[in-house]
Amino acid sequence: MRTGFDAAKNSHVIVTLDTDGQHDPQQIPCLVAPILSGQADMVIGSRYLHGKEIDTPHTGGRPDSAR
Repeated sequence: MRTGFDAAKNSHVIVTLDTDGQHDPQQIPCLVAPILSGQADMVIGSRYLHGKEIDTPHTGGRPDSAR
């Protein structure tokens, strides 16, 4: 990631995703829209919106206590 951040240091927006497939890259334009319109300096996407505790299967990567 450090190499990517170094390469993008003059960029207006930087987006990172993990590679487990739980996030849809087609949603990136919606995610960055508040930044591009000047409404936000930073946004964070979450799969736990709208009252959901979790909407993806737990794969064992984190203990339940870390959620």
